[in-house]
Amino acid sequence: MVMKGSLISFNYAFWRNDAYPLVVVSESNRDIGKLWGVNIHYLTFPYIRKLLEISAGNPAFSYKSISADGYLSGSYRSYKWNGIRQVKILDYKFLLNVMTMVRTFDPAEVQIIRRQVQEQMRQQINPKATNLSQGGEQLPTGG
Repeated sequence: MVMKGSLISFNYAFWRNDAYPLVVVSESNRDIGKLWGVNIHYLTFPYIRKLLEISAGNPAFSYKSISADGYLSGSYRSYKWNGIRQVKILDYKFLLNVMTMVRTFDPAEVQIIRRQVQEQMRQQINPKATNLSQGGEQLPTGG
């Protein structure tokens, strides 16, 4: 059941900028056909983390909780229930854990990994002739 503090994803029929929003719900009222919340697709990782820490799973979460922060409140949206399809309630704790792991990488380590991947790709795309002949592959002959 969708309630305040739920982290949900859905297909939205009346989309303008995001057909598949990922929203932390601040309010849902099926009687008037509206759902309100913060679409985290418009946020950076630090803001997503901040939002989830104060809102996800919190039944007291509301627009007032984020209104002082212009960046968070700028991602606040309303949706019409009759345009919402395939609602999935997501595990915000899992997302927070993943974000914590992602942020623990040292930028220097990321650079090393990136260089190693690029070198492996170069070797696959432009193999040396000696490597090809050792692998049993025949080099093309002219003529």
